Amino acid sequence: NTLNPFVFDAVRGTTGAIECENAISDSTTYNYVVPDLLSSANIVYNVNSAPLQSTVSFTVNNSTGLTLQYSIDNVTFQSSNIFDLVPGDYTIYIKDQYGCSVNKTFNVSEFGIQIPHFYLSKSNSIRFANRITWNNNNNHKTLDNTLSFEAEVDLPKMEIQQFQSNDVITTQFESNFDTITAVVINEDLTEDALSIIQKTNNIGLKDKRDARIIKIDSDPTKSGVYFMSGNLYDFDTGIDSGNDYALNGAIPSWGIQGYDLQYNGSWFIIEDVVFDEVRNVDLLIISNTYAGTNDATIQVGSIYNLENYEVYEFDIDFANYIDKQVSVRIDNNDTNFVDLVHLSELIDVRNTQKGTVEIRYKNETNTDILYSTGIEHKIRIPLNRRDSKPKSSLESNDTDTSTILLNSQSRELTQFTFHPVTEQKMETLVLALLHETILINGEFFVSDSTPEVEGALGDTNWYIVKAKMTKTNSVYNSQSGGNNGFNSGNAEIPNLIQGSSGFIKY
Repeated sequence: NTLNPFVFDAVRGTTGAIECENAISDSTTYNYVVPDLLSSANIVYNVNSAPLQSTVSFTVNNSTGLTLQYSIDNVTFQSSNIFDLVPGDYTIYIKDQYGCSVNKTFNVSEFGIQIPHFYLSKSNSIRFANRITWNNNNNHKTLDNTLSFEAEVDLPKMEIQQFQSNDVITTQFESNFDTITAVVINEDLTEDALSIIQKTNNIGLKDKRDARIIKIDSDPTKSGVYFMSGNLYDFDTGIDSGNDYALNGAIPSWGIQGYDLQYNGSWFIIEDVVFDEVRNVDLLIISNTYAGTNDATIQVGSIYNLENYEVYEFDIDFANYIDKQVSVRIDNNDTNFVDLVHLSELIDVRNTQKGTVEIRYKNETNTDILYSTGIEHKIRIPLNRRDSKPKSSLESNDTDTSTILLNSQSRELTQFTFHPVTEQKMETLVLALLHETILINGEFFVSDSTPEVEGALGDTNWYIVKAKMTKTNSVYNSQSGGNNGFNSGNAEIPNLIQGSSGFIKY
């Protein structure tokens, strides 16, 4: 082709070569690159959420040959692809050197909890069900989302929880929802608001303290932060709190991979926790190019959660509901999560619940209930019968002339057979009987064995629970030897022979 200039079509994002030759066969080759086509479909962004603001970085795939500029407002452009942004909805505008411009919307979420959490232990005195719409896809009926009369049996029975006017019942649950309410629903459908008390302080804790920093020789883009001893500071003001700390190479409670660390006004993800054998310390690894002196003292901070939830409690004084039937509802609401509603079984309140036994129970250590708050549970269950079955053991030694008692023990064992209860209440009753501290009608007991469960009964959702319980602090123990209270020696049993007139001793 002898045209000059020489014009031809080429596909965006490709490379090629043009060879030129003159009349005397001299030639030269020119390599060319056709820039990629700028496309919003190729924009990829990464949001690193942090407590005060988030770092958002953008990458454009298939951008060979393009010089890009970035803007959040489509007015002020910058060559850096990194922005520090507060939570909200945004649009990124990207343009190349040829005037082509594309955009893409994105969202920066609030720092904090992004996964909903609600937990209501079945050890609680009052039994609740999560209110959902059942369907054949995902929302199937379970024990957690059905009330007793909604059971999938031919003859579902309705559980009525029985309490007396002298009962003050505490309910405990875990939640990270913004708004939590609890109400008592009266017979006329009016509602009495209950006071909910937060029992823990797990979320949004702040810490700022002295630390030390080093370069990571194997990767100059990384730094290591470790802790020996130093000052503690107010996170918001930076003022010395007057308190010191000493970790001596250990890490604070927030020194966990994936948590955020603030240093020199910026936030960094803790990418790893490694042990430095030279310094004998744990290092928090962050993406930071440090050019200073190793082991220099710096200030670092963090906003963190000890747990993903807080623990809450509310009390109901049933003296306010004598001779009434009520229910309780717990509502959890949050703009970031799907609302939760938990409704209790029907509750019947009387001055005296005849035919029932009072069971109070708790643990000395925390389980799925935070017993360190002092919470104690109470239920009242209809009792069918109570049978005494002493649990005894004996060891003796037979000699040629006597039988000597070496040791004997007897414990008061009682078998409780309860009237039928629904499956949901059966679970609570069995859990109650497996706690460390149990009082049944004011007497201390401990389970002798796992409660026995019979059922379901026929086509119903009824179950019978039988429990063998040993009374505590009621052990008879006899030891051989020593003063037996009769004389200074052992009591002998005379040998016997049989004569025509019966037994005689010799």
